[in-house]
Amino acid sequence: MGGRLWLGAAALLVSAVTAAFAADLPSELAPGGKLDSSTAHLAEGLMPPEILAYYSKGEFSSRIVDWPNGAYQLDEDFRRASEENLTRLDVDDSGLMIDKSTGQYPEHVSGHPFPKIDPADPKAATKIVWNVLYLIYSHLTSSRFDVNLAFLHRGGLDRLLRLKVFYNYFDGQKRRWLPKENPNGFLQQYIAAAESPQDVYGTTNLTWRFKGAKRDLLWAYVPALRRIRSVSPTNRSDGFLGSDITQDDGPYFDGKPTEFEWKLIGEGEVLRFADPYSLEGNVQRVPQPDGSVRTPISFEGHVFGAEDPSWKGVAWAPIAPVLAKRPVWIVEGTPKDRYYLFGKVELMVDKEHFQGVYNRKFSWQGELMQDFIPTGFLTQEHRSADGDRSTMWSAQVTYFSGINFKADRATNVNFGEKGNSMDQLVPYPKNFFDYQALYRFGK
Repeated sequence: MGGRLWLGAAALLVSAVTAAFAADLPSELAPGGKLDSSTAHLAEGLMPPEILAYYSKGEFSSRIVDWPNGAYQLDEDFRRASEENLTRLDVDDSGLMIDKSTGQYPEHVSGHPFPKIDPADPKAATKIVWNVLYLIYSHLTSSRFDVNLAFLHRGGLDRLLRLKVFYNYFDGQKRRWLPKENPNGFLQQYIAAAESPQDVYGTTNLTWRFKGAKRDLLWAYVPALRRIRSVSPTNRSDGFLGSDITQDDGPYFDGKPTEFEWKLIGEGEVLRFADPYSLEGNVQRVPQPDGSVRTPISFEGHVFGAEDPSWKGVAWAPIAPVLAKRPVWIVEGTPKDRYYLFGKVELMVDKEHFQGVYNRKFSWQGELMQDFIPTGFLTQEHRSADGDRSTMWSAQVTYFSGINFKADRATNVNFGEKGNSMDQLVPYPKNFFDYQALYRFGK
């Protein structure tokens, strides 16, 4: 379906994303143009209204660029695996991805699990969410990096935390990149450890996610208590370290699909945030002795408003990211657990490659509470020493913003200053993510 956003009648009542009209952008919003207070009226239906409102008020301003279909490159192994998945995979009534031949969670999946989405398929929304997750596993890859977690009020910075982050994936990548052993049936492991300021130094979170329907296991170590405590998976909807970003946000959406009821509520076109350096292919990669691949962060400008003393808009406004028009699916997820903080999440997902675009969160009464806005990236090819070619996300400008509309504040995540780096295809030691890791990082 062409045009801007289309949503079913029920979704219109709840989410207030309105109107569908001509697919062609006005010249002011075409690549080379700019979205700001003078052009915001032309963009109705091209982004969530709560985000467009920032532009209307002069609080956001973004350059518009081109992101054509076909620019997102997939390596030959990824494409071949996606084709094989067309007849191999399905989802069961609980929302679990299964191998049709066994009725069980697949032993190994790479590529898009469900590369072709039929809007008439009652399982379409669930399949889209699985595609979102497996794109993250494949193109983020097992990785390590440092990030800044900026707590922001409308006028500036309240607090800045520095975190070390580690992702380890047991599926979604080529077998050669996966951990050699997986006796516990892990799907992913994750560590986030605070390095500064001193009052949170050593605070560490550890997550284990399993293949199949088994619920996540989560632990937290708080140095002041010198204790490790188990955390309920329901708490993944709470603010991480008191921020407005949750563990279920992750790189975009990192919830467990089986813990939501999903439905497809619309499709259309939106203006989404993107890394201009990634779109231009202007990202360096450096092989490391352990077999990982390092991306040095050379960007020296301001990512968001609070970093620029001359900025007049809200503190969390994107400065370095650009906007590009992309086609999206719109899916709605209702948590099965009534103790989950949000009563509904609404995900806008790129129709071509299934990268996340907007993540909107509503109360159980249907009121908009928060948005989580990720940055979009293209892939870049990596050639290993033996000639293997793989594609992974390439990044310089990272802008991830959790906006709390009720409190009129936000939490932004980015790589921070020039000289930092992101490592991908990291071969972690076998015990790196074990229970004792909380003590190692907490010291």
